[in-house]
Amino acid sequence: MSGPGLAILLPRELEFVDYPQLAKFAKVKFKKAFRQEKAMKFHTGTPPCCIYLHLEAPQTELYNIDELARIERYFEFTPKQCMQIYAVSSCDGCHRALGDFAIKIAKHFNGAIDFLGALIPQNRANEHIVHLLGGMRLDWSAVSKDFDEQLRQPMPGRIFELTYQIDDDTEWVSHICDTDFFEAWLQHSDFHLLK
Repeated sequence: MSGPGLAILLPRELEFVDYPQLAKFAKVKFKKAFRQEKAMKFHTGTPPCCIYLHLEAPQTELYNIDELARIERYFEFTPKQCMQIYAVSSCDGCHRALGDFAIKIAKHFNGAIDFLGALIPQNRANEHIVHLLGGMRLDWSAVSKDFDEQLRQPMPGRIFELTYQIDDDTEWVSHICDTDFFEAWLQHSDFHLLK
């Protein structure tokens, strides 16, 4: 996929009877959207955005047992299913359509939203890109203070940092938030999703 994506951690497994609600959130007809039981593809938003949705068990390549336990302690629910959603292109409209779709799902099913990476404060984004282009990774400790000051503290809701090691010297995070934080992020002047 060349567009943005995220994952929604759900406190229960969705059943087939839940699927029409997903189609309603996407503003598409149920029969057009669902191709198979655990995945769907649909067009939504203005400009039109093609979105893919896939449901799977949370213990996959995304999360190991230890990570799921840390997520459970923070959000006070055991993730029973992970819904990954991706847009095909990266236009501003696709970021917005995906974000609007994700918040409806997460609120309706009481889930948490994983950005599948780190939200980097605007003043550190260029530095991060330069490091990546040079084949190096910025350690999260170099960014975390700016993140706290610019995003965590002024925003409502909660955001969890799922830390992981890139190598012996480099730690990074994937941000997972509640719906209050994500709703505020949708209204933020720097709103974007990660690719």
